Amino acid sequence: MFTTFRRLVISLVLATDMQHHVELVSEFKARVSSGADFSNPEDRLPLLKMLLKCADSSSQARPWSVAETFAMAAAAEYFLQGDEEKRRGLPVSPMMDRESTSMWKMQTGSIDYVILPMVMAVAKVCPQLTPLINFLQRNSETWRQRGRASIQGSSPVVSGSNPPSSAAAPLPSLSSKRTSGTVSAIGTPSVGGGMPPLILSSE
Repeated sequence: MFTTFRRLVISLVLATDMQHHVELVSEFKARVSSGADFSNPEDRLPLLKMLLKCADSSSQARPWSVAETFAMAAAAEYFLQGDEEKRRGLPVSPMMDRESTSMWKMQTGSIDYVILPMVMAVAKVCPQLTPLINFLQRNSETWRQRGRASIQGSSPVVSGSNPPSSAAAPLPSLSSKRTSGTVSAIGTPSVGGGMPPLILSSE
C-alpha cells in the first residue's frame, strides 16, 4: 500500500512540471474523447494529474484581488531570478527580465494559452470547475485592460466584476524585495515553446 501511494504521489508531483504540460493536457483530452472510464485506474491517473495541475496554477482562477496579489508575488520571484542571472553574467531566462517583461502580456498569455484550455478540458468531466472558467476569462480581460491603459498612459479601467478600488490604482510596482506569506505558481510559454520553471514561495 505504501509503495503504491508513494508511486502515485511522485507521479502527480512530477505532472506539475510545466515542461510536460502540453503533452499531459493532450493525453487527457484524447482519453476523454475516446470515452475514458474514470473508475479504471489507468484513466483515473491522468484525471488526478489534471486536477492537481489545475490547483497548482489556480491563482488566476480567483477573484481579481486574489489573482492580482498572487501574480505580483510570482512576478517578483521571476524578476529576482532575472536580477541574479544578470549579476552572474548569465542569459536571463524568458519573462524574468524586469526591464523588458510586460506584466499584462505575461498574465494573459498564461491564462489564455496555458491555464484556461486545461481547466476547460477538465471541466468537461468535472463540471464543478466551471466557475473557474468565468474567473479566468474575467481576469484575462482585466489584465488586457491594464495593458491598454498603460499603453495609453491612463489609469487602468477595470471591469465591473472587479473591486472598484482597482480601477483607480496604478499597476503595483514590483520591487526586488521577496514577498513573504505567499504561495504561487505560474507557467507560461517561453521562446521556442518551452516553459520556465514554476515558482513556489511559502516563506
